[in-house]
Amino acid sequence: MNDFRKPEPSPVLYLDEDRSTFRSVLEIFPDAIRENFQVLKKLANCEIMPVLKSDAYGLGLECVYHALEPLHPEWIGVANPREGERLRRLGYRGRVLILGGFLEEETPLLAQWELTPAVYNTEHVRWLSAYFSGEHPCPVHIKIDTGMGRLGLLKEELVSFLSHLKGAHWIQVEGVFSNLACADQSSSQHTQHQLNIFEHIVELVRTHGYPIRYRHIANSAGILLWNISQYEIARPGLSLYGWVPDGASIKLHPALRWWARILQIRYLPAGSTIGYGATYTLKKDSWIAVIGIGYYDGYDRRFSNKAHVLDSRGNSLRVLGRISMDLTAVELNESALPQVGEPVLLLGSWQDKEITLDQLANWAQTTPHEILCRIGPRVARRLTSERESYWPMWKQIHTFWG
Repeated sequence: MNDFRKPEPSPVLYLDEDRSTFRSVLEIFPDAIRENFQVLKKLANCEIMPVLKSDAYGLGLECVYHALEPLHPEWIGVANPREGERLRRLGYRGRVLILGGFLEEETPLLAQWELTPAVYNTEHVRWLSAYFSGEHPCPVHIKIDTGMGRLGLLKEELVSFLSHLKGAHWIQVEGVFSNLACADQSSSQHTQHQLNIFEHIVELVRTHGYPIRYRHIANSAGILLWNISQYEIARPGLSLYGWVPDGASIKLHPALRWWARILQIRYLPAGSTIGYGATYTLKKDSWIAVIGIGYYDGYDRRFSNKAHVLDSRGNSLRVLGRISMDLTAVELNESALPQVGEPVLLLGSWQDKEITLDQLANWAQTTPHEILCRIGPRVARRLTSERESYWPMWKQIHTFWG
């Protein structure tokens, strides 16, 4: 393997003496991520490839990699060669699979950083020939479309593609993989159909002289609902952070908590309207809080007049009116008014109450994956081993700055 440069200092944002200025913080619990990894590995009964594509589902590639680093995962999956380069710069020495393949101008990165690409068209073979040789071959995984309709080769295209590979001695076909479209539906006939196609294709590749070492198709839901344990690799993503699909019999550890802080507390008369479009009208004189979070930060505009947050005492505070770019208004409980600067919980558990990813996804009529991926760049990411962390810290800060 290449002599990769010394890992760069971690850009992970820890709360320190400047933490009182943070308006929103996403806490990531590395112990929980590691525990979930071990549970998933035992359940899948094979090697686990944590999927850290799209900046680790928006949580921050650096944060999640540092959480997983002590486990020394043999594989990590990313979307493109630039994400693979980032992993190498962080010091990762294991195998990196580029799940989304590559473009011609990205080919040099595969050689420079020893990345393993997905291949699914003849152009890939031509591009690789410029940077690899029989003495320095390139391992690849063939990506198969078994029913997703995205990237990949159809089974009708496979024989022609394999014939094209015959003269490409610099390419080592070591893996075949695909993606499940409906694995989160425990009774999906489509999933079983995809699995049948996948089995057929693996055998077809082997009969053409390629001794496949790695087969993989199971995502998080494939592991948790379908018990796909006959292959060499499984690729969990969202379940690393504690998510489980409906119908799963196993529980995982929540690994995330998202806070935002109150900027102003106001007492408004009955009849006042809240937010753009005046979509909410107060029915009585009310206390409200304006918190420093908005759709730029990933707190989705579709949460407007639907979502709630939790205050430090565990009270549920309804979102009032439309969420704007930087601000959100919530209704306060008159008997327990918070202070300006106090955090409220947007996601996670606190005081025996919880706001889950599935709740946020339901309010926005989307998937839990999108909720995480859209958490914005000005939300500070923080690795912490303290499950009761940000709120006690805030109390200390408030006392210090007094």
